Amino acid sequence: MPETEIVLSIDSSDELASISLQLIGGDRDSKYFGDSWIVETTIAQELLDRMDKLLTRAHIGKRELTRLVVISGPGRYASLRVGLATVQGLSLGLDIPAASVPRFYADAWNASLELTSPVLITVLHDAKSTGVVAQKFNCTGPTLFEEYAQPEVYRLEELAEKLSAGGLIAGDFTDRICAQIPASLQSKMIPENSDPKRSRALAALEYSLAHASIFKGAEQIDALYVRPPNITRRTER
Repeated sequence: MPETEIVLSIDSSDELASISLQLIGGDRDSKYFGDSWIVETTIAQELLDRMDKLLTRAHIGKRELTRLVVISGPGRYASLRVGLATVQGLSLGLDIPAASVPRFYADAWNASLELTSPVLITVLHDAKSTGVVAQKFNCTGPTLFEEYAQPEVYRLEELAEKLSAGGLIAGDFTDRICAQIPASLQSKMIPENSDPKRSRALAALEYSLAHASIFKGAEQIDALYVRPPNITRRTER
């Protein structure tokens, strides 16, 4: 293992994109650099530019990277593929491992940070015309959680009946999702962390470092797609 780990993480699954860079020294002290922005042109154009600027700010060259992380989805198809292709290309070109993290895991990681007691958390993703994708996690404390169930796709109008009365809710709180959450459950909604550093890219980076076995070769990185009634990996024909 190199004396200093330099890990780059990318989230291009939404119009709010983010990248995170963490430098971890041999004494395990770390430095963090990050950037989040609303995509205004194309993610393909903006991601590489933002990534180059972040590396320059950290005085790091691409060849110094030791690991890569990417949000695997679900999300907007075209922009999701850009992030995945970028990480795959870097992983192959630099011969370094990469990890893919579903957005549900990254959102559950962030949502768990302030927990003081065990609870069931439902993480939501607004899949637009497809509906709402939800995954439930048993959380026992900060960053400690496991799948309670596989992700499921609901029609928007059936969301309220699918939410757990005793649990918490995290993830996408778009206007149309908020309109479906009953008043009795609105106090259960975990607001997005106000710390601008707490991006999904950073959550995925931290989750990956805590679960090092998920780092694989570039050929094993793939997207998660929404396909009712489940979300699945792409299957080759």
